[in-house]
Amino acid sequence: MNKVLRIAHRGASGYEPENTIKAFSKAVSLGADMIEIDVRRTRDRHIVTFHDFMLRRLTNGTGRLRNYTFHELKRFTIGGEEIPSLLDVLSLLKGKCQINIEIKERGLVKDLVEAIRKYGMEGDVLFSSYLHFELLKLKAIDKDLRIALLFLTRPTSLKTAIKLGLETRAEALTFRLKRIPKKFIISAVEEARQWNLKINVCTINDVDDIEWLKSVGVHGIISDFPDRI
Repeated sequence: MNKVLRIAHRGASGYEPENTIKAFSKAVSLGADMIEIDVRRTRDRHIVTFHDFMLRRLTNGTGRLRNYTFHELKRFTIGGEEIPSLLDVLSLLKGKCQINIEIKERGLVKDLVEAIRKYGMEGDVLFSSYLHFELLKLKAIDKDLRIALLFLTRPTSLKTAIKLGLETRAEALTFRLKRIPKKFIISAVEEARQWNLKINVCTINDVDDIEWLKSVGVHGIISDFPDRI
């Protein structure tokens, strides 16, 4: 059985509040190979790590994140911690593990590339998104940037997904197990291997599911509990 990439979902979010410095630090301490983070932009164009477009679920604030400046966001906290900037997260994780940056909205690409170049982390960052055209924009800037196509639901066909991965020069395809039959995952792993594509699966917390995915040969498993992988 090949070693599976242990990818911490929004940091070790099963132990600490998601997309926070605490969650990222915990993931590193648990030996995660890669940490998945979500990025959005503030009103004054700072990029921060935050999943939702609304503040309510995760913070003591209300309204849309994009309506606040980075300074204004500092009065809202997640488990007592301020919403981190992308630059703070890159600084924290550089040299410790790889990062999977999930692009949650359009218009971030140029600034994301500038940020990872600032820290010399081009080889350590995998960009993913269900906004596939944003990933194409990344490739237009630098063909060597690493991308993974994220599928929120089952693709029209496996052939279509593989073809899209090849046309975009993606490193991997990422699927959600709960929305895709296990037979599809098995076929995807077998087919993708022929084209040197990797298959990652999210968000898996059940130990039996983790062991099954490892047995069928997926490349990476994204989990709130990276130590279970």
